[in-house]
Amino acid sequence: MRLHPFIFFIILLFPHSLHAQDSLLNARVAALEEVISLEKTIEEKVAEEAERQRQNFWIGAVVAVVAFLGGYGGLYLWAKKYAQSQVEQKIATIIEEKRELIRAIAAGQEREYLLLQNTRILVLSFGSDFDHGSPAGKVLGKFARQNLSPVTLAAGAKVSVETYDLVFVDNGSGHFDTALSLVEEYLQTAAGSGVAFFYFGGKHLNPQIMQQHELAGSANFPSQIYGNMMNLLKLRALPGSENKTNNK
Repeated sequence: MRLHPFIFFIILLFPHSLHAQDSLLNARVAALEEVISLEKTIEEKVAEEAERQRQNFWIGAVVAVVAFLGGYGGLYLWAKKYAQSQVEQKIATIIEEKRELIRAIAAGQEREYLLLQNTRILVLSFGSDFDHGSPAGKVLGKFARQNLSPVTLAAGAKVSVETYDLVFVDNGSGHFDTALSLVEEYLQTAAGSGVAFFYFGGKHLNPQIMQQHELAGSANFPSQIYGNMMNLLKLRALPGSENKTNNK
């Protein structure tokens, strides 16, 4: 059977049409891929530029901060040196203006130190041993321990006072309240020997007997002990005071 010429033409033409369509499709795909690649390249360039701008921003910020801190640090060091120089100058001025006062204070501190180190103290208690943890004991603890001689008295007991610089009667516990006459006897003995006398207690001694000894002092409260006793010892150390013993 013979084919119709038109049908034969169509059969011959159809493969060429399919080939043309494939070529066209391939071209479109290639173009699309090129567009996608171009878009990707553009996005990468945009991202790279954004990253570069971000890095430049932080680099600039760091440089600015470093520059600021550098300037602030220099200003701080200058201000510190200036303030220090002003303080030193002020101190020098005060020292120059108060030179004599400073010398007097230093001399007073030295005298006080020597009194603490060298004063020989007879410590009298009554009815119980002397308590180093008591208010009087804490104050006397500032003095050289080897120069402290605690003695517990009994009724009618007598202790020599001539070898001491100070007789300290501790009646903080009130044990001497029933034996104040014994305390007053030691006060008179100390007066006759040129030995300073100090009484601590809530109950007062006879003021007339206290006045018989110009180197007698007292304290009714713990806070008064150190200051009053130190004033008494400084008075004792003055030339012409009623002192027949020497600080050693």
